[in-house]
Amino acid sequence: MRLVGVLMRNCHIENAPCFLAAVLLDPLDFAIRSGAPVYVTEGVGSFAADVEFAKPHPPLPGEPSMPVALRPATRIIGDSNTAGGATWATQLSCSPTVWAWGGVGVFWGASGGPFTGYWLDHDAAIMLGGVTGDHVVIMLGTNDIASGPQEPPTQTQLNAVARKVILAGAASVRWMTVLPFGKNVYSERRQARLDAWNAAILRTPDAIDARGCFGEFLSPIYQSDGTHLNPLGHTTFADYVSPLICS
Repeated sequence: MRLVGVLMRNCHIENAPCFLAAVLLDPLDFAIRSGAPVYVTEGVGSFAADVEFAKPHPPLPGEPSMPVALRPATRIIGDSNTAGGATWATQLSCSPTVWAWGGVGVFWGASGGPFTGYWLDHDAAIMLGGVTGDHVVIMLGTNDIASGPQEPPTQTQLNAVARKVILAGAASVRWMTVLPFGKNVYSERRQARLDAWNAAILRTPDAIDARGCFGEFLSPIYQSDGTHLNPLGHTTFADYVSPLICS
């Protein structure tokens, strides 16, 4: 469901010009996602400065009330460790809301190949879903490291991917370091690729360094198969990165 509202500024009979605009509100947080002037008595002007005055409609009978978003939301774009309803991405303390997209790679498709499924470098606009203004955190690389044949990315390549996310509507983009693997899936090649990915990520602007959460290897108490977090792992990781992401 999309909600349409009318935004007015300086609309007293004695004042001119009077600016009105039709605005499209996100039904989850009532943030203004797009809009356009619909009537101006004289001249044309911007209504961007009035975004803070947007208000939600009162809940309808039987409809739960929802909070007004006071600032852009946080959106997590991640691998399979963000997929599902109880992952670390759903346990963050960020407000107003966290969205998560899980199960993808940066350059490696989600279905196990470079040109199958979704991957961020190709599908940034799909992953943002037409919603603009969110602060995006990218925690990807596991699929590329474990399956992708390409060399680890450079800072320039990661910045180019982030720019695609910005052009798709994000307010900001931050990369977060890739989770470690368990010793049960360790190989020298995989570890070298993980280290190279994280080195490139940490050279990007405002990167989030989450390596201190689990250390060099993912302990069996936090993972189910050497790669995926178990419930304790998700909660532990959410507690660790919340102040890094949400502050």
